[in-house]
Amino acid sequence: MNLLQILFDNMNSLTNDYGLTIILITMLFNVVLLPLTIKQKKSMKSMQGLTEKTNVIKEKYKNNESKMNEELQALYAKNSKSFLGILLMFIQMPAFIVMYRLFTNNITSVSTNIFPWLTSLSVPDPYFILPILYVLVQIMPNILVSMSIIKTTEVPKISKQLVIVPTIMAVLLVSNVPSALGIYFVTSSFIQSTQRLFL
Repeated sequence: MNLLQILFDNMNSLTNDYGLTIILITMLFNVVLLPLTIKQKKSMKSMQGLTEKTNVIKEKYKNNESKMNEELQALYAKNSKSFLGILLMFIQMPAFIVMYRLFTNNITSVSTNIFPWLTSLSVPDPYFILPILYVLVQIMPNILVSMSIIKTTEVPKISKQLVIVPTIMAVLLVSNVPSALGIYFVTSSFIQSTQRLFL
């Protein structure tokens, strides 16, 4: 935490803008996590294939439970590394908590030139712009794919239900946190959405 605090102070002395500092720190944070993100993506792909194989085994041995369990155990043992992606998701949580404390401890009643409508980064966005930006960057990959701007099989078209529920949760989250964290969420979401398209 002390090293991050030093980094935050030094970067802010260069930018002289808390909003820009938050963006740069968030970008650096995601660069550090990039190797884990790539490994997680590969692992999750393996898990998708594992699910298909599991279903085949269950169907094939549905009348022989002992043989089914034997085959499933062998499959899981062979693909044990695929579960690493799930574990990597939890590694990011402590890092997020550290970032949360860093921003909330440093931001008081200051504004930012990069987001001129925000008069204070210590309170939620009064104009609801950050929550809207957050939602837009969250669904950006699917919009680009549906419009054929980017052709990829990595971002499948999803049902309305799978879009609406996370969108509502995102709006509630970003609209109720200090704007400093809103900037962090928007920046992180933009980076992660870009990674979904190109990694």
